[in-house]
Amino acid sequence: MKNYMKKGLILLALVGAVGLISGCGDAGKNAPASSSAKPAVSSKVLKVATEPYYPPFRYWGDSSKNQMMGFEIDLMNAVAKEMGMKVEWKDENFDRLISSVEKKDVDLAIAAITINEKRKERIDFSDPYYKMSKYLIIVPKGSRIKTEDDLKDKIVATKKDSTSEAKVILLEPEKIVSKDHYEDVFQAVTYGNAEAAVSNEQAAMYYLRHGGSDRLTVGGSIPTENNFGIAVAKDNGKLKEDVNKALKKIMTDGTYDKLSEKWFSDRAAEKN
Repeated sequence: MKNYMKKGLILLALVGAVGLISGCGDAGKNAPASSSAKPAVSSKVLKVATEPYYPPFRYWGDSSKNQMMGFEIDLMNAVAKEMGMKVEWKDENFDRLISSVEKKDVDLAIAAITINEKRKERIDFSDPYYKMSKYLIIVPKGSRIKTEDDLKDKIVATKKDSTSEAKVILLEPEKIVSKDHYEDVFQAVTYGNAEAAVSNEQAAMYYLRHGGSDRLTVGGSIPTENNFGIAVAKDNGKLKEDVNKALKKIMTDGTYDKLSEKWFSDRAAEKN
């Protein structure tokens, strides 16, 4: 099970197409923004940071060949192609993505990064490319935890620096167990280190359908409304404009629909 985040392909029967879906993460550590504006990009290569541990959005296909796979990988490659560029990927921890963009160590970041006001104080975002409607509460089989109210005074696991973690904080649990990767979040519940987990729907369903359902199940859900965006530096308006133009093109010419079908449909789950 430990390697599932790096290998698996998909499952979810999600809403395809421009309808969009899910949400993740919160901030990174504060870091001073660069005071000198740079051109949008200095070459035909876009340096893009991501965290490749969230299938089917992104994961390692073959790490020895530096090969990343997933919906967001294909989406970003399609955007770059439309811009007449290629992507140079950087494997980065989720909690460092905002700082990497802010300091211009990379041009962009894509990793199910939820657009919110806290992040917009430090960086900017492209137009949304994906929407999420709920978090799932994952519990051991037989648990009486069903709703977000049931999480009060409980030990709850969630992903570090994510919007799900921010949500859990508001629920006043006894303790929050924050983990860097979703697999570790669910295993905290499996091995009794947490009474429940709050997670993005996709990550939770992927885990359950790849062996996690032997001991865990969905207790309930928490409504939300999160949009994912591609992170870009605040003073890189030209790059943001070019990314949005490319996004709009692939969302209207059928490319986005094909990627949704490839990674999120029942047919894709069966095929892979």
